[in-house]
Amino acid sequence: MNEGGLYAERIGAHLPGYPDAGWEDGTPLSGGGVKGAGVNFFRTTFDLDLPPATDVPIRLSFTPSNISSNYRVQIYLNGWQLGKYINNFG
Repeated sequence: MNEGGLYAERIGAHLPGYPDAGWEDGTPLSGGGVKGAGVNFFRTTFDLDLPPATDVPIRLSFTPSNISSNYRVQIYLNGWQLGKYINNFG
């Protein structure tokens, strides 16, 4: 179970196959990011071409990550919450 209880979590927007065709395009930093206090939810897809049956570490990097930028991130992959990131904390 996800701990946040955000509206997007409650409606299943973090789950594969959620109908997001009506969502506006944008990114967290340009094209509509959060301009003040509030919550935005972004989705994306990608192809991961790795050899089968291998254990490969993967890194997710947030740039730019100026320490004075105050934001928090919850990361989901295929509906599973993998982690949280707080920019001015780490």
